[in-house]
Amino acid sequence: MKNIYWIFGLLLFMASCSSKKQGSANVEGSLGNEVAGFQLRQFASETTVVPKAQVSRDAVIINPRKFDSWKATGILSGNNSTSTYLIEPGDYRSWGELKMSRGGTAAAPLTLSYYDAKAQDPYLERTNPARLPKNRQVLIENVYVTGGHSHPKGHPDRSIVETEHIRFNGLSFSGNAETLDPHVRPNSPDRGKKGGASNVLNFTNDVQLNNCLVENVRELNAIRIRGNRNVISNCVIRNCFRIPGSDNIAIVIYPNKNYWAANNRVENCELYNCTDCVQIHSVKDPQYLGLAPGTVIHNNDCYLTEEYYVQRDGQTLAAAEDGFDLKTGGTAAEPVLITNNLIRGMRQTDTGSGGSGGLGVALNLHLFANHIRIENNLIHDNRIGILNGTVDAALAQSRRANIRVVNNLFNDFYSAGGRDASGGTVISGSLGMEVNNNTVMDARELINAGYRANYNLYNNVLAGLQLAGKWSGNHTGTSRSNVWVQPPSERFGGEDAPGDRVVERLNNRKLRFIIQPLTAPQPLEISVPDVR
Repeated sequence: MKNIYWIFGLLLFMASCSSKKQGSANVEGSLGNEVAGFQLRQFASETTVVPKAQVSRDAVIINPRKFDSWKATGILSGNNSTSTYLIEPGDYRSWGELKMSRGGTAAAPLTLSYYDAKAQDPYLERTNPARLPKNRQVLIENVYVTGGHSHPKGHPDRSIVETEHIRFNGLSFSGNAETLDPHVRPNSPDRGKKGGASNVLNFTNDVQLNNCLVENVRELNAIRIRGNRNVISNCVIRNCFRIPGSDNIAIVIYPNKNYWAANNRVENCELYNCTDCVQIHSVKDPQYLGLAPGTVIHNNDCYLTEEYYVQRDGQTLAAAEDGFDLKTGGTAAEPVLITNNLIRGMRQTDTGSGGSGGLGVALNLHLFANHIRIENNLIHDNRIGILNGTVDAALAQSRRANIRVVNNLFNDFYSAGGRDASGGTVISGSLGMEVNNNTVMDARELINAGYRANYNLYNNVLAGLQLAGKWSGNHTGTSRSNVWVQPPSERFGGEDAPGDRVVERLNNRKLRFIIQPLTAPQPLEISVPDVR
C-alpha cells in the first residue's frame, strides 16, 4: 500500500499480540465477550491528481504567463464546455477570489488540477502542496463555489443547485500575499499576518477538494460546506488565524432551516492549529434546525502544536477549543459517523489568545447532536474526552442522544498526573450514551455524569483511573462486564455492575503507532493492558 498521506501504522506487537492483517493496522486489545477490544483500521487512498485517461482533448493548461485573470482562462464562463484545466505552479493570488458559478456532470466533472510539466509524470503528481516549496505550488487566494437554491418548506434537502460536480486537486489556498488582514484585532497573536478569506462550498453538491493545502485563513472558518455529497480528502488545513474571543474553524458543515447538509465526508486529512478541527453547525432555535445525516469524519489527524499553547497561572491553555464540535447530528437511519480518527492535544481555551471558550474536549456533543457513532478512534492527550450535554437547559428536551461510543482507545488525559485538577475526565455531560468495548487508560476520572444521565457501560477495560467519577444514585444507566485494572478505591459496583472483574496486575503490550502527517512521522508508543 503506497502514497497514504497519513497513516496509523502498527509497527510492533509483543509476542502476545494478534498478528497484523494484510492491508490494515490491526491493534486488537482484549478479546471475548467480557472484555474490550481496540482496532484501528487503516484507510488506503491514492491521491491521483488527474488520471491521464480522463483528461479531455480540449484541456486548457493555465500559467501566469499565458493568462492574467480567472476570467481570461474561461473557467468562469457558463458557455464554456471545457471540463479540464491543468494549472501550472505559480502565484495566482493577485487574480483574486476564484468564484465558481458553473459546474460539470457526474460523467464529466469540471476539474481544476495541479499540473507540473517538469515532473516525470505530470498527470500523477501525488505530493501534497504542504511538502512543496512555495515556488512549486499553485497558490490561489481562495475559492467560492456558489449555486442558486430554493428551499420549499417541509422539504429540507430539496435544493436547486447549479454548481455540481467540481474537482479541485493539488491546489494551495493561501490567501492574498499583498493584503494585510484588516479584521484581526490589535491584540491578536496573528496581527500583521497576511491571510485569506474562507473557502466556501455554498449550496453545492458533489464538489471535492482533494490533496489540497488550506492555510492562514483569517475569517470564521477555513472551509464552509452547505450542500450534499461534498468531499474534503487528503488535505492539510492549518494555522487558522487566532482571534481573541472568536472562533476560526478548519471545516464547518452548515445545515440550517429548511435544508439539510447530507452525506458530506472529511477523510484522510491533517487538521491542526484551528479553533475546532471539524464542526457541524446549528443555531440554538429549534425552528432553524438542520440535520447532517450520513456525515462521515474518517481517518483524520486533529491536533495542536506548541505554537497554539499558552502558559498562564501554571496551566497550559490553548488558543483553540475542541477537536470535533457537533451541534447537530444525523438520523437513526443515517447517523453521523466518526471513525478511525486521531484527536490529540486539546486544552482549555485562553480566550485572550483565540477562541470564544472551550474546555479542551476531543469530542463536544451539544445542542441537537443526536444519532452519532464514535468508533475506532484514538483519543490521546486531551483535557476531556467526550462532553455530552447541552449549553442551554431549555434545549435539553431536544437531545434524544442515541450516541454509541464503541471500540475506541482513550489514553493519557491531561490531568492524569495532577496537572489540572478540574480536567482529566474521559466522559462528562448531562445526558447519556452507550459506551462499550473501549479501552480507557490514565485519566483522573472516568465519568462525571449529571442527574439521571443514562450512561450504559459494558465490556470496557478501565486502567490507571484515579476516580471512577460522579454517578448519581438517580442515574438510569447500567455498568456491567467491565474489567478494572488496579481500580480506584471507589468504583461502580455491587448490583449495578454484574459481571465486572477486578484485576490487580496484568502484563502490558506495547503498541507502537506511526502518526504520519505531511510533516515528519511521529512515533507514538502506548502500553495497553493484556486482558485475556
